[in-house]
Amino acid sequence: MTLGDPDGEVAFAYSIKEAVSRFYEEEDPWAAADLLRDIIDHGMKRSAPFEVRTLARTLQNWFNEILAWHEAKVSNGPTEGMNNLLKRIKRVAFGFTNFKNFRIRVLLYAGKPNFRALDSMVVT
Repeated sequence: MTLGDPDGEVAFAYSIKEAVSRFYEEEDPWAAADLLRDIIDHGMKRSAPFEVRTLARTLQNWFNEILAWHEAKVSNGPTEGMNNLLKRIKRVAFGFTNFKNFRIRVLLYAGKPNFRALDSMVVT
């Protein structure tokens, strides 16, 4: 029994996390497919924590899409990140009635705006 993890759930989840990391480091697509199948099988065990079983079901449902990463080496992470940023800006801007103030807030969230140019920008 380990202090803080009496049932070994954290250790189990950590082993799955490390296996997923190895999946993305794997160069051979066939070996990666086998590793992903092993991760799913291991995560679906009845002894696995609920959250790990949920992850394993998600990996199983998206198996081909996840495996496709080994062909293209790209993900939709940047798109999801931009979508998240836009949603946060929209939440923060709730109640703004002045478009100029909203626009400045968007520029602040999106990066480092050129403050000298803000006054010269024309909103149409």
